Amino acid sequence: MILKSERESGKDTDEMGVMEAYRLLGKIIRLHPVVMLSCLHLTAKIAFAAADGITGLKLIEHGVPKDMLALLAVPIIPLELLLPVVIGKYTTGRRPLTAYLTAYPYRNMLSLVFALMVWWTPYWKQPDGQYPVAYYALILLIFALQQVALYCMFVSQMAFHAKVSDPTVGGTYMTLLNTVANLGGNWPLTVALSLTELVTVRRCEKGVAGDYSSNATLNALDDRQWSAANCDVLVDGYTVLIGCGFVVGCFWKLFCGKLFEQLQHLDKRSWTCSSAERC
Repeated sequence: MILKSERESGKDTDEMGVMEAYRLLGKIIRLHPVVMLSCLHLTAKIAFAAADGITGLKLIEHGVPKDMLALLAVPIIPLELLLPVVIGKYTTGRRPLTAYLTAYPYRNMLSLVFALMVWWTPYWKQPDGQYPVAYYALILLIFALQQVALYCMFVSQMAFHAKVSDPTVGGTYMTLLNTVANLGGNWPLTVALSLTELVTVRRCEKGVAGDYSSNATLNALDDRQWSAANCDVLVDGYTVLIGCGFVVGCFWKLFCGKLFEQLQHLDKRSWTCSSAERC
């Protein structure tokens, strides 16, 4: 019989404590590649903010029923389940971000398609206020194309995070990168929703007889005048934000896309911070 003594608890263990893990995470945040990747994540989705966050609201404003928009999400669910499987084989290997950079201009172009769809929506409206089945089929097709581009970027991004994450930190490293990426997708939506009314230009005839403003916005009216205002939209803020986002997306792909290429060619050691000397 061979007797083998067990190691005492707390000795000769490679497990990392909570405080030590977060101290190491603080060092990782200061690594140059992580800083660069964070900046790219925080700016990449500015181009899609208006298309992703306001398009549905504009369709509802034109009279498209909310329940129909919600129902359109059901046929897309199988597509969402299938896309990661199909895209996954293109995100393995040494260059997982290639799919991200390939899908980016297509998703940017779809922002213009969304704006065109919103502009065209009133022409589909029938006398009874309903929309034909062909219109919903068109919306479903556009949303499906948007999901393809979105999942190409998402799966590629996740594959890259898994590739560069330091295994000594466990899932904390990948959680950090995913949190930054999620923040980069959420803050532009908030800003876009806040700016929509500010950049919308309306021509308003106030309820008071003879009081006419040729270039007034609803923001300039007080509560009494707001309720009595009869306004025509001269410049839709949604369209302005879509156009600005498209331009930003073109510049981002032109200049920042090269930085993404550089990041995925860095050595794995550039992303690790296992000692204080490296940080």
